[in-house]
Amino acid sequence: MATIRNDFIRSATLSGYLRAAREVGLDAHATLKKAGLKPECLHSPDLPIARLAFVRLLNLSAAASRHHDFGARAAIARGVPDLGPVSLLLREAESIEEALQILLSRLHLHGDGTNMAIDVRASEPVISFRIAAPSNIDTRQSSEFCACGLVQLIRWLIGSTWRPVRVCFAHASSEHTRVQRAFFQAPVWYDQGICCVVIDQQTLRRPVATSTPFLRRLARQYLETSLASEPATFAARVAEVISQRLPRESCTIEEVADVLGVHRRTLARRLERDGQSYSELLHEARCQIAQQAAANRHLSLTEAAEVTGFQNLSSFSRWFRETFGRSATQWRQDAMQRSTRALASARRTRAR
Repeated sequence: MATIRNDFIRSATLSGYLRAAREVGLDAHATLKKAGLKPECLHSPDLPIARLAFVRLLNLSAAASRHHDFGARAAIARGVPDLGPVSLLLREAESIEEALQILLSRLHLHGDGTNMAIDVRASEPVISFRIAAPSNIDTRQSSEFCACGLVQLIRWLIGSTWRPVRVCFAHASSEHTRVQRAFFQAPVWYDQGICCVVIDQQTLRRPVATSTPFLRRLARQYLETSLASEPATFAARVAEVISQRLPRESCTIEEVADVLGVHRRTLARRLERDGQSYSELLHEARCQIAQQAAANRHLSLTEAAEVTGFQNLSSFSRWFRETFGRSATQWRQDAMQRSTRALASARRTRAR
């Protein structure tokens, strides 16, 4: 399995962390240090910090405070995400759909590792996202942090009373969901195939609260020029498309190249320049989705095979055993045992 880079995000992501830590009685600076982050990153929004260190910080904070909703608390305390100049560009979009497309194309300027896509074809459009991380790192906190940030961003663009149709998470529900449900003001579904925010078609068409058309043109002209840099790597963009297409539709190199507007030979050549290959990125995405699907007790193994891109269960089962050294059934049993032990441990802790 290809190694996931320890890439970087802007430290503006930490805005609100101190407040959230105080609310749950956490020693913020000690937890920052344990996660490998320095206190100065709290006061310098453009300072690059290791993305996986931030994921680790949320996990450590949730464990130390015994608040399994800490990721959501941190995002809510942060308020509207600070995306730097990208925030200004979003504000100058004419509609929410245009703003979301701008966000997807420019998110790499704020940081790597959050793969997002929007499917507008259904009656209820889906904004899906996935936090890239090794399989041994829990992304529950960072996924809930991301979902809250996305909802806050849309509310900033069209009004604080907006609410999604529902919010879905790939991870299981915890004992702490009150904060999330109160914030989203919408149904929250757990143990789903993907993490996503579901909206309606009317929301896509809603105009963004912005300036006059003349000032909008001037702002966009300036911002598009200043933000015209390429992503950190072309491979990151390819991986994003693969991870979002794989659970739902065909994912050949030709189709991914078409989504990105390049020829398949151009795609292969640019990946080689980044030290990657299409087959490696496809394998990495398939491994991550397969692990999540196999561990999800609400999916049959046949459904797990489908969302991983296999035509039948036998091919999936053979590939899974060859890749992970155990069957998908054994993987599911191990995941259920870990979940049972974690729940028992939480109950013992509360009983003390």
